[in-house]
Amino acid sequence: MDRNIEENMDEMNKKTFAEALSHCRHKTKLLNFLRTVQISDFVNRTFEQVFTEIARRVDEIHGLGELVIYDVTSALCRHYQVHIEKVYIIGNGPLQAIKLLGLKTKKHESLSVNYVDIQDVVHAFDAKGFRMDDDIRTTQDGDKMESHLCNWQTPINTVLALENARN
Repeated sequence: MDRNIEENMDEMNKKTFAEALSHCRHKTKLLNFLRTVQISDFVNRTFEQVFTEIARRVDEIHGLGELVIYDVTSALCRHYQVHIEKVYIIGNGPLQAIKLLGLKTKKHESLSVNYVDIQDVVHAFDAKGFRMDDDIRTTQDGDKMESHLCNWQTPINTVLALENARN
């Protein structure tokens, strides 16, 4: 990672975008992009508005894709306490989770991304007999549910991979 670029990012930006930085393989490109993002530009915006603007800005940067767009968008939404109402299926973790749960995605009407509804996830957990903590079960925060799905599926897929390797 380019230390000069990282050192030039202020601490608030580093904290705000920590998840995006942890997920991205092209950290130097992401850091360069994040230096152009003024957090204050996104006050009083909806998730859809933020996502659309970040997608527009990232579009020409080779190596930065939908996961970066989602992570940056969700970070800005968290910063301004913007409610994310759907569970967006971007990245391998949530995709594997919904496959394990047998859920079908829906296409967002104005964004080119797939999602599932929060309550559909809760119902699928119940139908499959999987345990879910009450704070997750009652959340109306799609980003929190997306993170839960990502973390939940990892050990299950690890066990399945080990079983497949033995067979």
